[in-house]
Amino acid sequence: MNAGLPGPAYRPLSEADARARVDLFDLAVRGFEVWQSLTGGGKSVRRRDFRPERFGSLLPHMALMVFEASPPDFFYKVFGEDQAMNVGFDLTGRRMSELVDGNVTDTAAGQALMTVLRWGRPHFLELEFTNANGVGKLAACAMLPLADDAGVEVCEVLSIARFVTVPVDRKRDPTRGERPPANGSM
Repeated sequence: MNAGLPGPAYRPLSEADARARVDLFDLAVRGFEVWQSLTGGGKSVRRRDFRPERFGSLLPHMALMVFEASPPDFFYKVFGEDQAMNVGFDLTGRRMSELVDGNVTDTAAGQALMTVLRWGRPHFLELEFTNANGVGKLAACAMLPLADDAGVEVCEVLSIARFVTVPVDRKRDPTRGERPPANGSM
């Protein structure tokens, strides 16, 4: 995800809206349904109950981010192959702060992730960005909370996304704040 986008490129949707746009949100809705089956009737999946293998063909479309509190940041524990291809590089083992200028929470992606942490509920959204190769992308995402083993506090976020290519709006400067990883791998 390009976290350097201005706010208007981040559009939250309701579950009903996401289901209505099945052409774009099909992967997000399927991921939400698997996640929901793992909640055991609770509001969130506990980390100990998370079973990646249950997501099957969705695995390449997934990213698992761990929240780091001080300063707020997200560590990419897993970054699926489709995610890496669409973003332009693999973020596994990296922090979101390596990719943005300024605070992670001032970015569109950071705001969406913080919403999931704050409310502890799934979040459907569209996130428009320009990838590392200069290609405009629209990600149709479900961001799903994973709680600690006690089920008390959300500490990780699972993102499942479908990407489509879109025109780059140069007037909006969609690459503001974006920079490649420090080692230059892209």
